[in-house]
Amino acid sequence: FSFVCASTLLAQTNWEYDITDQSHTILFPASTTEGIFESGDYMGVFYEENGILICAGYSEYTEENMVLTAFGASFSFLGFTEGQQFHYKQWSSVTNSEHNFYVNYTSLDFPNTSQFTNNGMSGISGILEDLIFGCMNTMAVNYNVIANVEDNSCISILQNSYNLSLDSISDLHNLYNLEFENLSDSMGSVVSQLESTIVYQNDSMTDLHSMYYLEYNNLNDSLNIVISQLDFALSLQLDSIENQTNIIVNLAEEIDFNIDSINTLNQIIDGLYQELTLKVDTINFLMETTEIILLAGWNMIGYTESYSMNLIDAFLSISDEIVVIRDNSGNAYWNEYDYNAIGNLIPGQGYQIYVLNDVLFSFPSP
Repeated sequence: FSFVCASTLLAQTNWEYDITDQSHTILFPASTTEGIFESGDYMGVFYEENGILICAGYSEYTEENMVLTAFGASFSFLGFTEGQQFHYKQWSSVTNSEHNFYVNYTSLDFPNTSQFTNNGMSGISGILEDLIFGCMNTMAVNYNVIANVEDNSCISILQNSYNLSLDSISDLHNLYNLEFENLSDSMGSVVSQLESTIVYQNDSMTDLHSMYYLEYNNLNDSLNIVISQLDFALSLQLDSIENQTNIIVNLAEEIDFNIDSINTLNQIIDGLYQELTLKVDTINFLMETTEIILLAGWNMIGYTESYSMNLIDAFLSISDEIVVIRDNSGNAYWNEYDYNAIGNLIPGQGYQIYVLNDVLFSFPSP
């Protein structure tokens, strides 16, 4: 490759990149870099364009957990495009020279690996000096966990299933022929049994037909008796309904009187309710705080307070839900690794925040 962000015997690397609104965060735990890098070295992430590696972000090595932000192309600014492969270089403060290095990724706590995804997060499990070719697609059946260069050998689950299906079809065809022969023999026996059953069912239907007519005649006699009893009961109910109607008329007159009294009470209650509602609205206005609904995954929020506040103090109430917070310059706060490159929240600034679950949040009072 040719390298756009090259440096030759300089006191400091001259890598350059654009800060955009598209970014992918890569975590280098201190355990993976110890003994490989020296304090004062720089670590850069690059993308390939027409055979040339172009810088899209770098950080100075500090012998602690490191976050490397890879910026994506946006508007007229250069950077990674979706799905582009990550390439890494080290600038040595000892030799004033740069070198390629390769990495293994972990997908245990991170959703992404070796390719750029906007708002993506990748984690490094080890650093290598050599290229290891293999399938790097974690969804493939032949995924190579130690590979750091894609060799396009991946076999999808669908392709693997298709290959297995071809083998199974031949076995199923042979099994079908055997079962068909057995089924032909069995069908002859079943037909004979069905013919005998049909003759028996015809005899049973004749007996059932005779029983039906006998039960039908008995049911008619019973219905006539029931109808006579219902007529008598209905006449008694009509007399009772007339008496109940007179009682209801008297109750209606009493209810009309009570309704007038209730209307007067309702007018008094409405006046008291309006006065109470005004007081409740006043109390709610005095007690109201601004609450923000954060959904699981990435969110964009603004810091609307008029004073600066320490980031850790501001989000203390939901610290267990936070994974990563980033500002407009790509600086990050990584909760699990106690990494804070943001410091204080600035009034009027926007921040990206990644949370594990849906949560209701408000900034604390000063």
